[in-house]
Amino acid sequence: MDTLTHMKAMMTSLGPLVGLVAVWLLGMPIFAYQHNRRGRPETERVSKAGGSVLLGRWLMEYGYWVMRAPARLFVGLGIRPDVITILGLIVVSAGSAAVGFGHFGLGGWLILFGSMLDALDGIVAREMGISSDAGEFLDAIVDRYCEIAGYIGLCYYYNERPFAMGAVLGGLLGSLMVSYGRAKAEALGVHDAPSGLMRRHERALYLGLGIALAPIVAFFQENGNPHPVYYLTVVACIMVGLLSNWSALKMSAYVKRQLKNRK
Repeated sequence: MDTLTHMKAMMTSLGPLVGLVAVWLLGMPIFAYQHNRRGRPETERVSKAGGSVLLGRWLMEYGYWVMRAPARLFVGLGIRPDVITILGLIVVSAGSAAVGFGHFGLGGWLILFGSMLDALDGIVAREMGISSDAGEFLDAIVDRYCEIAGYIGLCYYYNERPFAMGAVLGGLLGSLMVSYGRAKAEALGVHDAPSGLMRRHERALYLGLGIALAPIVAFFQENGNPHPVYYLTVVACIMVGLLSNWSALKMSAYVKRQLKNRK
């Protein structure tokens, strides 16, 4: 990859980042003003999930506040939540394919946009008053497909780099075990298992940013490398893998204790 190609890849990452930061910063004072005037917002989903050191509750509430505008647009157009869910899967799959062929900037932003659609479907369902167990089940299934799709793209790109592949597979393992552990715990009647770190929205954010912003780091670190490692992505995968696997093990130990205490 020559310098010009590296420059184009960096601009693909940098352009959406500048736009996103601008929108984020412009909206934050308005949200903060409303927050101070009307009291802290209480979104049911955020209250249920809670915040963490990786993604605080205030930022989660702000994210939901920002997404209410596109959610109302979808409601006004009569686009149903299931359509948004499937659209999110299509966008994430396209992003995964882009990542697999080395277009990390484009692929990362598509994965992040698809993940945003995954959050929008629930907001739209509540706005329309049509939330249902069937919709929640579809959303959960599509979540797993979206998450795995992102890792498939990374595996394809890193197929000749064992260390990077190990980081990707570690992230995939932890992601699946957190989701499976929580589903199994709830099926067994344990509904208060600790969420820990690297929940679904946190994994999507950190991994998506780790992919989308990697070409910026690579421009300075790997300029001229025809097949960049994209170290920021590898670091993001290691971070997701370590924290999600730790959370899965911690959750498993808690659930096991709770089940033993029932006897």
